[in-house]
Amino acid sequence: MDQRNRKSHKCGCESYTRVTLRRSFDIFLEEWQVTIFKDDHNHKLLSPEQVCFLSTYRSIDKETEKRILLFKEAGLLVRKIMCITELENNVKHGHLQFLAMDIHNLFGKVSRMMRPNDAMELLKFCKDAKDEIQYSNMLLHLIMRTNWNTFFDYPMF
Repeated sequence: MDQRNRKSHKCGCESYTRVTLRRSFDIFLEEWQVTIFKDDHNHKLLSPEQVCFLSTYRSIDKETEKRILLFKEAGLLVRKIMCITELENNVKHGHLQFLAMDIHNLFGKVSRMMRPNDAMELLKFCKDAKDEIQYSNMLLHLIMRTNWNTFFDYPMF
């Protein structure tokens, strides 16, 4: 049975939900069931307008990521990138699915990926070695196909 008991550690909230995977042995059916639901909050709940600011609900899709990185290469500031993205998606100011902080995090993630490290150097070395081996194999194949008797006046043994 898969289960995790997690309570909020930030405000001492006792509310939680336990969801378990129940397996029925009739043709191996699986079903998720809520086994415990405790709705005792010791704080105000967020309004629907505020929920969008939780990290769980914020995301940048791949196409928008590409556009944002293109704008960054053009030298635009994050503030301008946000405005352009709002206009492109036809949403009101402040109603995108992500925040300026998420764009800064994207830039950090991309720069870390582009930063040389041991693993990247090893991959580059392996790729270069593979290309060199393929070139050597191609030369060897050409050499093996060549009729060497035409180059020499005496037969080769």
